[in-house]
Amino acid sequence: MSILAARLESYDKSFGDGVCRILINQQTHEQVSYQCLTEYIGSIHLKGRTQPINVYQINNP
Repeated sequence: MSILAARLESYDKSFGDGVCRILINQQTHEQVSYQCLTEYIGSIHLKGRTQPINVYQINNP
């Protein structure tokens, strides 16, 4: 697992009211957005990163 994926996995466990959620970054979003419904969460700072990253959640249809 990449460091970025691990940071996204641990980001704000209270987000989504405890429902299983899949968070992805901008690069992954660009690759899967035509196959999955996504929702932009925001630009966030993750531990170990100097620049904020855009985060999206994959939603159920």
